[in-house]
Amino acid sequence: MTVADLSEVRGGADGLWVGEERVDVVFNQFLGAVVTDTAALDVLREAVLAGGVRLFVPEASCLLGAKRVLAWMHEDLDRYPPADRELIERHVPWTAWLGPGQCAARRRWILARAARERTGLVVKPSRGHGGTGFVSGAEVTEREWLDLLTRRSGEETLVLQRRLVPDTARMRFRSLDGACGTARVPFVLSPFLLNGRPAGAHVRHASPDSPAGAPVNTAAGAVSNTVLLLPRP
Repeated sequence: MTVADLSEVRGGADGLWVGEERVDVVFNQFLGAVVTDTAALDVLREAVLAGGVRLFVPEASCLLGAKRVLAWMHEDLDRYPPADRELIERHVPWTAWLGPGQCAARRRWILARAARERTGLVVKPSRGHGGTGFVSGAEVTEREWLDLLTRRSGEETLVLQRRLVPDTARMRFRSLDGACGTARVPFVLSPFLLNGRPAGAHVRHASPDSPAGAPVNTAAGAVSNTVLLLPRP
């Protein structure tokens, strides 16, 4: 793997190079940063369109970084073919959005449901990442919950989502004083796929002293770890 600034990349339709190293795959990580080096972006774009280089994360995947898309999936559930509808219902927890410019009737319906199902829901910014702005309905009072939703949704787009209980695993830990122990902690396994085949994974898990109900996210204190992938016999 070669780590380089985009400005160091040269080439075009015939491929990309950094120094003497040819680049076959570019790892895309969409965090919302604005790239000002448009000439370098043009070089990358030309290489991708010509097939001279591939993106490890296709650019279409950035749509899922905007959680509002998950809300649209549920809003339009009756428009999907049966197989797609089953896929969404199985793998995407119920999601709805609240924000400026929303239909008043839809807003009232969502707020009423959010009030009824507060303890089973979480709220987060539509375009946030890293656990920033995450609030669990079970951790606040009814009044705090509705005040938070009505106030924040007037300023930015939020998503409400059914809270999923993560799987747990028993792990060994060493405390700061050197003592060893074990604890069962929640974890999230995020596989990476390249051409539909496993190409690594990112594991996040909470520490033993993480508060109950906190998101399993590095910005909220979760720890990154590794997993060993073995082929089937």
